[in-house]
Amino acid sequence: MTKQYYSLLLICLLSSFMSIAQDAYTITYSNSLFYVFDSAGNPLITNPRNLLTKLVINAHQSYYYTYQAGTNNYKPKNPLGKEFLPHTNYTNKTEKIVISKFGNEYRVVEKLVIPDWQLSEEMQSIAGYNCNKALLKTGNDSLIAWYTEKLPSIFGPYQYRGLPGTILETTLFRSDNIYRITAIRVEEKTNPIVIPKKGKLITWQEWQKMMEVRRSIR
Repeated sequence: MTKQYYSLLLICLLSSFMSIAQDAYTITYSNSLFYVFDSAGNPLITNPRNLLTKLVINAHQSYYYTYQAGTNNYKPKNPLGKEFLPHTNYTNKTEKIVISKFGNEYRVVEKLVIPDWQLSEEMQSIAGYNCNKALLKTGNDSLIAWYTEKLPSIFGPYQYRGLPGTILETTLFRSDNIYRITAIRVEEKTNPIVIPKKGKLITWQEWQKMMEVRRSIR
């Protein structure tokens, strides 16, 4: 592990102890998929998915789920995590839980590991917040994330986490497309969250194999 990795881990841990009562936010994200690019590699055409997702942060845990897909709206019952809702992600300061449904209902529980982020001095504004840039290499793919230290550390959309602030945008660069998740609204409100208990418990390796099969038949 790099020296920057341990420094980042220390910053995240210190930030988590400094912010307790005020850590109550709901962030709405838009999701875009790009397939066509110009000569410089900039995306030209987006696939209109009409997909909105939400990240609910309540003290030292978060719950990420699909809020709108096409014309369908999803309003999970409170507390979040009590009912089975497919394709959601739960995170606290020590573990992450991935909820999926591929025929059957599944649940993956893993210890929270801080990715080896590379921090940058670049900044930009997203959803009204000044954000810092971070980069991550994930296999053959690369990821750019923008996070704000004005919101709680560790948390982010989908399975992205581990920065000294909340991640408000991610751009995943694959060989044939770009997938972007961007915060469009941040609200100082929240819902109660409980640790998800429903769904067959499987290993991370089993879940990855199912995802590989799912991608191969698309």
